[in-house]
Amino acid sequence: MDNSPDVAVVDISMPGMDGLEVVARLKDYTPEIPVLILTMHDEEQYVVRAVETGVMGYVTKQSAPEQLVDAVKKVFSGSRYLTEKASETLALKIVKGEAVPDRDGFPLNARTPGVVQACREKDKP
Repeated sequence: MDNSPDVAVVDISMPGMDGLEVVARLKDYTPEIPVLILTMHDEEQYVVRAVETGVMGYVTKQSAPEQLVDAVKKVFSGSRYLTEKASETLALKIVKGEAVPDRDGFPLNARTPGVVQACREKDKP
């Protein structure tokens, strides 16, 4: 009987061990389990560190409950799910030429060039 979870939902702020350290250890032992971060932190450093550790999703606790359900479903299906703010944070880092690789090389999809272009247009005077 397999007791592995379908999706691991992890908070960044946990007693005893940082949640991103938990994610890194989980990825070392069971890389096939997708991880979704559910946290109160929406600051850039947390989003970037989470992606670097290989999470598939990032949702804040301020998000609507339906958003959490959607995130779990999407991550379970093998897709990424990021809140709008997390997506903007990563897109702006890419526009600035700052790489944000995850454990698997942060695969960019076909929409990425459009997102990057839209961010560039937004920053023009």
